[in-house]
Amino acid sequence: MQSGKKTASWVRVWLHAAVVAALVAPGVARANPFDVYGLGARSSAMGNVGTAVADDFSATYYNPAGLALATPTFNAGVLLTYDDVAIRLKDRPAGYDIPDLGSKSPLIPTKYRLNTRADTTDIPATYALQLGGVVSPWIDQLRLGFAVGLPLNSVGEQTARFSDEREQYFSNRLDFELLGHRQQQMSVLFGAGYRVTEWLAVGIGASLLPNSTTKSSVYLADSGHQDQIQMTVQNQQTWNPTVHAGLTVLPSPNWQFGLAWRGQNSFDMAIQNEVQIKGFQGTSSGFPIPQVAHFVLNFTPHQFIAGGAYKNGPMLVSLDVIRSLWSHYLDTVGELAGFNDTWSARLGAQWQATEQTQLYAGLRYEQTPVPDQTGRTNYVDNDRVGVSGGARHRFVVGERGVDVGWFVSVQRLLARDTNKTQGPYPNCAPGVKTVCDELPDSTTDPVSGKVLPQAQGLQTGNPGFPGFLSYGTILAVGLDLRIPF
Repeated sequence: MQSGKKTASWVRVWLHAAVVAALVAPGVARANPFDVYGLGARSSAMGNVGTAVADDFSATYYNPAGLALATPTFNAGVLLTYDDVAIRLKDRPAGYDIPDLGSKSPLIPTKYRLNTRADTTDIPATYALQLGGVVSPWIDQLRLGFAVGLPLNSVGEQTARFSDEREQYFSNRLDFELLGHRQQQMSVLFGAGYRVTEWLAVGIGASLLPNSTTKSSVYLADSGHQDQIQMTVQNQQTWNPTVHAGLTVLPSPNWQFGLAWRGQNSFDMAIQNEVQIKGFQGTSSGFPIPQVAHFVLNFTPHQFIAGGAYKNGPMLVSLDVIRSLWSHYLDTVGELAGFNDTWSARLGAQWQATEQTQLYAGLRYEQTPVPDQTGRTNYVDNDRVGVSGGARHRFVVGERGVDVGWFVSVQRLLARDTNKTQGPYPNCAPGVKTVCDELPDSTTDPVSGKVLPQAQGLQTGNPGFPGFLSYGTILAVGLDLRIPF
């Protein structure tokens, strides 16, 4: 018995330290993988439902007010995903490539692209730890909680892409805008829930968002050997907390309701270069040459969530409805994408099969914010439908009950067939939203001054032209261990 008390005391101390660490740890990003796969076996198995019913560490994400209903516990789990998704590019007819005009070429000809235009079939899977816990520090009605999602295959991958013809000079491919690399981030959440009365609980939480500024100074002694440079780099990382909040209402033993708000956030990265080229000092071209870039990564919009649950005997049914303000979305290069605000719905059920076993099932529908990409841009995303299931089993180890939960979920990306609008094709310029002509018809020979016949008609290296098809399946499995104390 004494040994059990020592173990409980050690776990309690560890959890207090972890909560404090989450409160002060800088440099972690909330990429919101929980919105795709869920947090904790129970909510993940119930279709990612939790606004009205989350009552453990997962409430730090779904609704921090639910922490007030939680029993102090420590949770540890694993998440494994497999993404069988694809973006298939449609064949481009001959005659649209940027022609090779030798020394007369006003643009880099298509044949010199660093990467060949290709399908996308290899977005990364996720292998992650999910850790969390709830403690009751000094007031009976108060609970503190934290959750950490830690990908094991990539802790901090950041990928920026252009959404239009500019991407031909880089990957020359399309990518799923809201999946894949966005999930390869460490995620830290924490919160506090307070039970005001028997029927009302309130909560507040936050996530930590980094801002990164990199300044580099470059000295080029010989402009004819630009691969030989001298360079210094200064990197500064700061962070801002993003707040989320909620409340839980329990009007009767059978009914439970929740409201939650998750704030908009993103990882902002600024890059500032200062280039000194010997021989350019004192010239009209400027010295030094400034270069500035701004990237916005892992953007998550404001979300407003309403949830309700009904319990009758061993059965509980819960529904979440989510409004996401994607119209504010900035893509990875910091440009307003023109997305739509969306509605999503998630339905979950729980069955108390035996005193020691709960069974779960869930359905979900996620509306894509991405409008039809018939113009210049190539944002790729699909409506998703999903089904999930799982269970939680209680085992007695010594004198302590230990809960083991598991889940399996399958989400289907509903096939989307995209075709670019056919002509007219204006010249490429800021503000042009249709597929544009990268080599204007009026382009002239710099020697003769005559209009180049190769420039007539449409020339474009836009990777998404003339269209593409996107579809696929996302499979996730998870296992977690919950130890009360």
